[in-house]
Amino acid sequence: MTYQEEIRKEVVHMVPDELNSRALAFAVAAGLPPQMAYTVSQTAKYTGLNKQTLYREHDAGRLAFVMPNGNTKGYRIKVDEVDRWMKEN
Repeated sequence: MTYQEEIRKEVVHMVPDELNSRALAFAVAAGLPPQMAYTVSQTAKYTGLNKQTLYREHDAGRLAFVMPNGNTKGYRIKVDEVDRWMKEN
């Protein structure tokens, strides 16, 4: 078993309160490795939303995306931003 698989096995059994993040709990439950930010596609996967919905929310100013330094493509959405957005909607 790889290190990431061991971490995922431990984290997936935690409840959102133990992780301090509902979004992170959803991401890990969807089979994604625990991390601070996910791509738009990964966020769509773990939230069950369409990518276009996430882009519309971003365009409306309700959901912040970040661009990794030095990149011109590949927006990321921070886990804490998804938590904030879920609480407000």
